[in-house]
Amino acid sequence: MRRNRRKNKHKATDKIFLKLLYVICFAGIVAGAVYVYIKWYERYSAARPALALAEGSFYIDETPLKAVLLWNEKVIYSPNVGRVFYPKGVGPFFVGENETLAFIELDSGSKVQIKAKEPGYFVAGTDGYEDKWNYINLWNHPGISVEKKLKLMRDGAVVSKGTPIGKLIPQPQRLRAIVYLGHFPLLNELIKGRKMSIKMNKDSFMFDADIEAISQTGSLSKVYVTLPFFPLEYIYSRGTSLILCMGERRGVVVPESSVLMQDGKLWVYKVEGDEVIRHEIEGLPVGKGKFMVTNGLKPGEVVVKNASKAREGVIRLW
Repeated sequence: MRRNRRKNKHKATDKIFLKLLYVICFAGIVAGAVYVYIKWYERYSAARPALALAEGSFYIDETPLKAVLLWNEKVIYSPNVGRVFYPKGVGPFFVGENETLAFIELDSGSKVQIKAKEPGYFVAGTDGYEDKWNYINLWNHPGISVEKKLKLMRDGAVVSKGTPIGKLIPQPQRLRAIVYLGHFPLLNELIKGRKMSIKMNKDSFMFDADIEAISQTGSLSKVYVTLPFFPLEYIYSRGTSLILCMGERRGVVVPESSVLMQDGKLWVYKVEGDEVIRHEIEGLPVGKGKFMVTNGLKPGEVVVKNASKAREGVIRLW
């Protein structure tokens, strides 16, 4: 009985061992097959990489700047005591010569009209800078911050004789600005060109402003410019932000994934014939997944799209 039990026990152990061995062998075969497939696929993919075409392009450095705006303006005062009314609203808006800006309603019920003596932009408001805001005061000041905002009058407000009821900015006139650059290494280029390429914001078009004067004191650089246009909305504030467009770079654009950094250098895998060769480049990322190559590639040349998985060697293009 004991011998039979031992035999049965050995048989059961042998069966478990055989099953375990079978599972291990099967898993090994599957793992080996997967490994072989992965290696084959890597080799297949390496021989047929996704490619990208280098396209000619250019890039301009954009530097945000602070500036103050200057214009000629004439404050309009109430000639009488009464209530002021603005037939066309408080503005700002363009008015022609002899056009009615406002009228003062007297206690007697009669009305005194106030007309524009010349064409220009009218706004029924002041900001308190009208008598102080001029080129001499601003140019000699190390830096200006616009703290006061345009305060608009209320239609029907009670005014005394001599109360400011608005201002007229004669048109046409060229809008001027003092641009603060801080420490600016490219100042000499501005001096030579006598023009600044400027954008009012990132989405606006670029235009040239004429440079009238340049001053550099310590770490502060100031440039006095005249702008080629004077939009109505600029009169809301004497301070503004500008974007200086400078330092144009020309080259080609490739996907940022095509560029690899190794050993402190930038590389792409360039296709030459049916071979891929690692090639050193120079450039900078320009956003939206693009990289500007300024040296090392020409328009029309082809590179591997994913440099991190690329390798040198023969490839299949078809």
